[in-house]
Amino acid sequence: MTDLFNEVYACKNEQAKNNVIATITAILDERLNDDEKTALRSTIRKAIVGNHFDAYSAKQRISQMYYTTTDGCIIHAPFVSERECAELYEEYKPQIKGYNLYDFSVVLNNIIADYHNLLFSWWRNEDWCIMLLKFCEITVNWLNDDDTPFKGEKAWKVLGNI
Repeated sequence: MTDLFNEVYACKNEQAKNNVIATITAILDERLNDDEKTALRSTIRKAIVGNHFDAYSAKQRISQMYYTTTDGCIIHAPFVSERECAELYEEYKPQIKGYNLYDFSVVLNNIIADYHNLLFSWWRNEDWCIMLLKFCEITVNWLNDDDTPFKGEKAWKVLGNI
């Protein structure tokens, strides 16, 4: 198999490479169960982006987040739009070196899910835009945790493994 993949890797024809990937995908879809597919996806994703979220894994993780309001309503993530997350990430990026947009998005949504009710109990009448800045500051602080054994990978190590 290694020889075959070396041959594909050396191929200069992009369409041929795409055809090989499509063929392998079809075979794997046919023969792997859902758990095996998830494990393979995780292994391939890690080989491509390392211990960080990508668009797919971030969306999957964020879709699992929610908080329950004081009157019992369940509010599901995402709590911040992709566009707004991207803008906030650009603003905070210099403070969170080693993390990408998707790491930031996952942690921000997780912070909101975990601390929404607490922060709003402290600042009952505060505008959302001000509260979002507070959530961002907590996100930056969480990512920059001095005593984490996972410097630069904390988001994935704590919230990932999807």
